[in-house]
Order: sequence, then structure tokens, then C-alpha cells
Amino acid sequence: MTRKAKVLIDGFVLRFPRTGVVNYAFNVIKGLVDSGLCDVEILLQDLGFADQDLAAFAKSLPYRLIEQTDFDARQRSLLGEVWSHPGLLLPLPGTTTRNSAPCDVYHCTDVYYYPCAKAHKNVIMVHDLTTTLYPDTHEALNIEKERQKLAALHDFDHILANSDATKRDIVRFCGIDPGKIATLYLGTDAIYDRPSFISRDELVDSIGVPRDRRYLLSVSTIEPRKNIIGVLQAFEDLVSRTKAYDDIVLVLAGPSGWNNEKLAAFLADYKLQDRVFFTGFVPQKLMPSLYHFAEAFIYLSFYEGFGLPLLEAMKCGTPVITSNISSMPEVVGDCGLLVDPTKPRDASEGLRQLLENQVLSDRFRQSGRARSTQFTWDRHIEALLDIFEVKPVQISPARDSKDHAATPTIANGNSKNGDTYNAGPLVGEEGYASFLAAERWSDAVQRQERLTHIRMMPQPPIFHVLIDGDEDTAFAATVRSCEAQLFPPVSVRPASALKDIDACSGSFLLYLRAGHLLHERALYECARRIIMEPDVDVIYFDEDCISPTGERGRPFLKPDWSPDLLEAANYIGSAACYSLKFAALNMADVKCQYDLLLQCSERAQRVTHLRQILLHRPDTLEDAQPASVLDKEIDALQRRLVRSGREGLVSAVRPNHAAYRIQSKVRGNPLVSIVIPTAAKTVSINGAKRDLIGECVRSIVEKSTYRNIEFVIVDNGDLEQKRLSSAHSFPVRYVTYSQPEVNISRKMNFGAAAAAGDYLLLLNDDTEVITPDWIEKMLRHFEKPHVGIVGGKLLYPDNTIQHAGVVVVHGHPDHVSRGLSQNDLGSYFSNAIVRNYQAVTGAMTLVPTNLFRDVGGYEEGMPLTFNDIDLCMKIWHVGRTVVYDPDVELYHFEGKSATNSYNFDDRDAFYKRWGRSPIDRFYNEFFLSLAPADYSFKLNPRFI
Repeated sequence: MTRKAKVLIDGFVLRFPRTGVVNYAFNVIKGLVDSGLCDVEILLQDLGFADQDLAAFAKSLPYRLIEQTDFDARQRSLLGEVWSHPGLLLPLPGTTTRNSAPCDVYHCTDVYYYPCAKAHKNVIMVHDLTTTLYPDTHEALNIEKERQKLAALHDFDHILANSDATKRDIVRFCGIDPGKIATLYLGTDAIYDRPSFISRDELVDSIGVPRDRRYLLSVSTIEPRKNIIGVLQAFEDLVSRTKAYDDIVLVLAGPSGWNNEKLAAFLADYKLQDRVFFTGFVPQKLMPSLYHFAEAFIYLSFYEGFGLPLLEAMKCGTPVITSNISSMPEVVGDCGLLVDPTKPRDASEGLRQLLENQVLSDRFRQSGRARSTQFTWDRHIEALLDIFEVKPVQISPARDSKDHAATPTIANGNSKNGDTYNAGPLVGEEGYASFLAAERWSDAVQRQERLTHIRMMPQPPIFHVLIDGDEDTAFAATVRSCEAQLFPPVSVRPASALKDIDACSGSFLLYLRAGHLLHERALYECARRIIMEPDVDVIYFDEDCISPTGERGRPFLKPDWSPDLLEAANYIGSAACYSLKFAALNMADVKCQYDLLLQCSERAQRVTHLRQILLHRPDTLEDAQPASVLDKEIDALQRRLVRSGREGLVSAVRPNHAAYRIQSKVRGNPLVSIVIPTAAKTVSINGAKRDLIGECVRSIVEKSTYRNIEFVIVDNGDLEQKRLSSAHSFPVRYVTYSQPEVNISRKMNFGAAAAAGDYLLLLNDDTEVITPDWIEKMLRHFEKPHVGIVGGKLLYPDNTIQHAGVVVVHGHPDHVSRGLSQNDLGSYFSNAIVRNYQAVTGAMTLVPTNLFRDVGGYEEGMPLTFNDIDLCMKIWHVGRTVVYDPDVELYHFEGKSATNSYNFDDRDAFYKRWGRSPIDRFYNEFFLSLAPADYSFKLNPRFI
């Protein structure tokens, strides 16, 4: 005997006026009821509704009421504090009450309620994480409530996100397994599907706009996170530049939120009171006409989970200009203008184009309508039913929740029938077997959802695959991995066909080496990211090694975009996807895969890294490579030097391995100011007395081959200058720090202010030079205009590594590879080749003087520690890179010149400034060892 599955839906939000969340709940409930595939009940707080149509709808369906009697005294005491939702963060009571009857699926339409204790499957929709991402635009009480709500997500079986951008944020900020999250795009209300429009005069009369005025439109709640000030600034800039727009007004439609005091002041300051109209809440029946008659729709929100007004405007044929961040590019694609919401002038220029270029405006009207048809409630409900698995339920008194879904079976090999690669690990990676087991499970469970998502994708991209290598067994294996993709490519060809591919809009290229295998969801994950970032030029992803018997291991978890590492090794390799429209600019002169990457990197504006293992290769960067491969890659780097105006030679760091050293020449003879703060100490090291500042300066003078230097010595007023007699063949400036408190940052800034050089070489006095041409090696990196600061390898006196770059793990800076041998190559040559890091130690760094001063130098509010990391973070913040060069070696007698190695006040100041950027872009702290940070694989579940 069978029955329909019973679905209980949280309908609390139906009590409120129609907003995006309310419309979501209404359309989901209605769609599930109309499907006839399940029995639907609604969970309500009471029968009071702000909208009578919603009241009639809710009362026409079976419903359950949550009543005060369902809660104990402690729970009832919380009811008035949780946004008038009595179930917020409170589990359904376990007693046999009306609302605790069993159901097969419990679906929360917003983040309000714990899972139903009697449901076999608990599902929740997350609309956005705006309070987490932009807390400054919300009240403190709402921020705390949202934090508690998000903490409850781990209790759900399935989490729905209304965009890939929201899914990415849930993974990042809530520590949720991506396999538990499905992206289900929203649709629009029926009133927009077949819109009917009242006359323009009737519309403008109803909203109070003069009939002889054209209007621009923005629709949202009037509050800070919607960036209404940015919209006003763009409008003011537009109308103030020419009288051609004297007939243009701005209509801001939507209810008033909070913290809007600045709006009135802005309007008064710029005398816009008669040109900006606030309509308040607009009846839904008027909205299609309001969109339709607008000259353009402007939406510069700082963050949207989906951005439903954009979709509504497009359906009504209104050209759109919106923000180029979060979910908004996913909705608009290339059917509107995308601008930086922090730059009102860009938005103003976009509005001007839409008003003056009729061809452009008409194109967006047409393409916007076409794109909007891809977002429908029918598709959403179809995907939702797949997740609910609402098949007829076999009635059995012994039914248990464990029987709800069978464990999927995964076979070895790779096929179109849902099988995936044999995930047995190669020996040696701690936790990788567990990682692969979790991946197998997730791939099996999520396969149907992903296929449904592919069907729902608006304007899906087109993929072409090229394979470099002879058409042998390895070539055939690569072809099979392409044929087994969830998102199949349009063509798979030999690399010789590179110039024959049509670079049409929306098409993308993968350039694989024979024998390299794509994971079955590689192209699917690329497609998801392309929809989210339609202007992306290059996407790349992580990889591992696969044995001849199909076992996987030796994962390579790559850093985010690292332009300086790319000049040392082809760390991206086959795991890359290029926009063909972009790559076509480089294809005529491409000699090999590495050459394509190097040439594309010179033009790329947007390079995105997917932190997922989506490629399996038979060898790695650590393995020996054929001479033919090395010759082509060295030639590609030599050609790179020519294109970038540099002179130099390229050689392999290790014979027969694809890791390279570029020895380029330094143009000119810039003055380098070596700034050394000192306490003038003489210390004991290994039983011998050592004059720190004297020996440091002597090693520089005697060993360094670069001679255009000056010394800037910052002492405490107690240094006998005769101790530095070895330096007197060079200019020496003495700066005395006379303030009573110890403040290394201020001391460094005093020295930097006195320096005359083009570059500052900031150096501890407890160091000693090993590499004679250390200064030249650092200077050569500044031939690349994007480089901001350079550090090198520092060694303990026993020739073990003290510093080979700084990573941030759990928000805390730490040295990688500390304690390893001087000659240890590191994982994938991490210690042996030039690469980018989040920071390098301040014990020895080279930075352009102007840049140091532009970013404010050392932070004097961090007097003892974290100041060097803060400096590097500021340099990243202005768009310059931090470089580690392993060929620059010095000894560092760490701690011999200072006694305060850690300061909690400095730590707190650092966290206050940089705590909102907790993820290190160059070190995967989810799956790499944290203590020590040595690049070895290790599972580190992290919950932010």
C-alpha cells in the first residue's frame, strides 16, 4: 500500500507584506500543491495576515498552528525577542501535539526554524548572508539573530541556495559541505510572466511623477546595504554634467528600512528634492508597468542573494545596470551593464550610454526578456521535487528514517552512467582516503541535483577541449574523461586544431595534455562559476595524481592567482578553462600549453581559482619531465621576457624538472637604503660573543656584490659609531630613537623617513648575508610592475629554515616550512622557486620607498609584532604582490635583538584590521597541515 509523501512547509513569512522572501514561500507552496505529487501542509504561527490574498491562500490549504502551549516556560520567554517568529532556533516540541505529527519532508522557506523532529528529510532555503558579509549595514540585534540562525544550518539534510554566489558564501562562512547545498534559481510571480501594462499617464499619476518627465527606476527596501546613496550619486553625476537630462527624474520604489538619515541630507546638499521620488511600497499590480515605462533600471546593491528586482525588470523589457558582484552577474549575464557599485561615476556613464545609445538599449531590452525566460518557478519546483524525492511512500509500521534513501553504489572506472573514478588513495597522504570517500558519497548523492541544475542554467556556456599529445592510449583515456562529463563539451579535438575553433560568445576552451583526466563534474563546476562570473577570463582548479590502476593521491592544492609563481612553474597546467573570446587574442602565436597560460596571464583581467580537485594526472610537477616538454616551456618563458621588456636567462631549478629560475638583469642602478633598527646588543650565540649590528653590517659590506647602497642605522642613542667602521666606505645615516616606549614600528618609520634611496631594504640587525648577489636578486622582481615587496629565505645557524614565506592559518600568521633543511625543496617546489605569499617576514624585505610611504609604512599601533604582516596586507590591498625568492639566503639569529616576541595587544589590533579576511589565498587551510604549515595534506574541518 502506498501514499503520497507528506511535505510540511514553514509558512511563517506569509503573515507579512509581499517581499521577495514572502513571494518565495507563496510560489513554492503553490507550485508543490499544483504538481499533485505530494500532500502539502503549512506550518503557521497564527491566522493573522497583512495581505488578504495570502490569507485566503493559506487558509485554503491544510495547516498546523504553532501555539504557546507547545513551548515550555523557557522557550516562551524568548518569543518576543526573535523577530516575532516563535519557532526561531527552538526545536519542535517532542510531545504529541498537533504540530509534531510526522512528515516525510520539512521545508523551511527562510532561515527561521530548526528541523522538524519527526521529518525524515529536512530542507532549508538560504536567501542571503548579508548580515555576515556586510554587518555595517545592519542593526546589531539582527546581526546576532542571523548568526544564530546560520549556526543551525548543520542540522539540515539539504540546504538550498538561490544562486551560486550564495552557495559559495554558505561554504565559506558556515563551513558547510558543498555537497549538501544545491543551487535553485528563483522565478518571478505570474504577474510578470505575461505582464499587462496600464497606460503611462495612469502609472505616473499614481506614483506622483509629472507626466512630462522620463524616469529612471530603482526598486528595493530603502536601507544602507542597498546602496541607495550610490544610486543617488550616480544620478546626480548624470544630471549635473549636461542639460540634456533636465527631463529625467529618479524613482526609488520600496518601503523604508533603517538608517536613512543621510539620504535627506544628500538630496538637500545637491538640490535634488524635486527630481527624486520615493514611492514607498507599490501595489504589486502596478509593478510591471512601473518597470516597463522606465528608461533604465539601476540596482547598485552591495550584496544580493539573488536580486529578484533585476529579473522582474528584465521580464518587463527594461534595460538594466547593476553591480558586478555577488549574485547579480548570474542573473543579468551579458544582458545588461555591470559596474562597480563603489564607483558612482561608472554607473553614471552606464546610464548615459543607455539613454543615448538606442541600439544598445534595445539590445538589452530584447536579450533581457529572452534571458528572463530561463528563470521560472516551474524549473525551481521540478528541482525541488527531485531533492524531496517525493515518490510514493510504502506504508509500513516498521519504517525508520534510516530507510529513507538507499546508500548509492559507486563502481570503479569512469562512465556516463554515474560511476566515478576509483577513489582509493596512493600511500602517504594522511586523511586523503577519508577525503576521497566523502567525495564519492557527495558525488553520488548530488548527481541528480547537478543534472537538474544543468537543465536550469540560463544561457549555459559552450566548452571545446583540445588534447596535446599523440593519439595513443593516453590520448584515448583523456577523451573518455571528456565524454563522461556531467556537462558535456561540444567538441574534443587534437591540439593542432587550436586555430580552427570558432571563438563565439559564451564559448570556453580547455587545453589538456594526453593522459590527464577530467573529474566528471569538472565542466559542470566551470559552468557554475562562469554563470556567476560571466566576465571571467581564466578559471583553474586543483588536481591530484592517478596511478595506472586508478588509485588517486598526491593532491596538489594550488594557491589562488599567483603571477610570480606562474613564471617559475606551470602550476596551473591542464587544469584551466579559458574564455575563447579572450584566448583567441593569443592563439595565433601559441607554442604549447604553458605558452598559452603565460600569454593569457598578460592580458587577463579576471582569473578565478576553484578550490576543488577536478583533474587527475599521471605525473606531477615533482616528477621528471621529457626534454621536449622542458625545451618548449623554457622557450615560452624566454618569449615572456621579451614581451615584458626584460633581459635574462631561464634555467631549470633542478635538472629534468619543470621548475624554473629566471635570472633577469636589473635596469639602471637604483640607490638602495638599508634600514637597520638596533638595540646595539652584544649577545652569546653557540658560546661565542657576537656584536649583532657590527657583524650584520660587516657581512653586507664584505659579501654583497651590489654597491649602490646606503646604511640608515636607527639606534637608541647608545650606539658607538666606531663599531660600524666597516660601513664607512658607504653613506651612513644615523637616526636616534629617543622615545621611552619600545615601538619597533615607529623606529622603522623614523629610518624610512631619513632614507634617500629608491628602495628600502628593511633588515633586522640579527642577520648575516649568505648570497652575494642578494640585493640584485630582489631588485630584479621590480622589473615587473605588479610586484610590491620581496622577501627571501632565512636560515637558523644550524642551516634549517626559519622563514620561507608567511601564511595565515585560522587567521594567525605563521612561517611555512619552519625547521626543514636548507635544501628541502618543499611540496611541489614550494621552498625552491619564486612564489607569492600573503606576507613575508619583516626581518628582511625590499620595498619601493614611494610604495612604503604611500601605504603608511609600519603601523605604529602594532609596536612589537604583526607590523610586518600588516605592511604586506596593505600592499596587497593596493593591488601589488608579495614575492618570496628562495635564491636570496641570509642567516637569522631570531630573537637575539628583541625580547618581546609576541604581544596580545598587537594581535588584537591586527585582527581588528584584517579579521574580515580570514582565508589565506595561497594556502588551503581546509586540507593542508596547520601545525606545522608544510603543505602536507591533512583534513582540517573549519567552521567560521
